[in-house]
Amino acid sequence: MELGDRIRDKVSGLKGIAVARTDYLWGCAHWCIKPEGLHEGKPIPSQWFDEPQLEVVKSGVFQRDTKEQKRQGGPQPSPPTPSRATRSRPQR
Repeated sequence: MELGDRIRDKVSGLKGIAVARTDYLWGCAHWCIKPEGLHEGKPIPSQWFDEPQLEVVKSGVFQRDTKEQKRQGGPQPSPPTPSRATRSRPQR
């Protein structure tokens, strides 16, 4: 199972694209499935599942873009803190 595969939860039957994977310290892995399509005109929320209850429906439906891209989200470095001299001071 890889990110970008179409996967299905064996218990609920939910199908969608594997968009994220989380590995935990004690060995369990959870996968986030983003269902394809809309429900009543709105995107269907993503759901997380334990890896053993998932199966691959079709491999490689989506591929990661390998081009270097500007970061869109995720952890970001902290912005620089202004020095005392450049901080604005309240006017009296």
